[in-house]
Amino acid sequence: MDTDKHVKYWIDESMESLDTAKVLLDATKKLESAFFCNLACEKMLKAALVKRTNQIPPKIHPLQQLAKSATIYDDMSDSQKDLLNLLDAFQIEGRYPQDRKRIYQTTPVAEFRQILVSTEEIIAWIHEKLI
Repeated sequence: MDTDKHVKYWIDESMESLDTAKVLLDATKKLESAFFCNLACEKMLKAALVKRTNQIPPKIHPLQQLAKSATIYDDMSDSQKDLLNLLDAFQIEGRYPQDRKRIYQTTPVAEFRQILVSTEEIIAWIHEKLI
């Protein structure tokens, strides 16, 4: 396996998902933006997993599990771990009508903007670990 090629693929995909999250938030598509924040983290974690284990990442989506498999979970701060939990909720709950309605009613726009900022920060942190 060409590890560098696979790592680059996942990093590029992560950055593309992050860019999409920004566009969606600017278009007031809050849940969709949070979903793409989840995807951006997932893909960067998969880059870390490939880099650290020299293995193709599993076709799984739970962010904490990916972080553990990439052996960076224990290095994460509590706030980073909390972000992974939060993003996983948007990946799952944002798909169902009753959950979407509840999320929209209980989550102010500023919180979605903070999710994007926090996602940018954790992606940069993970990326730094790859260099």
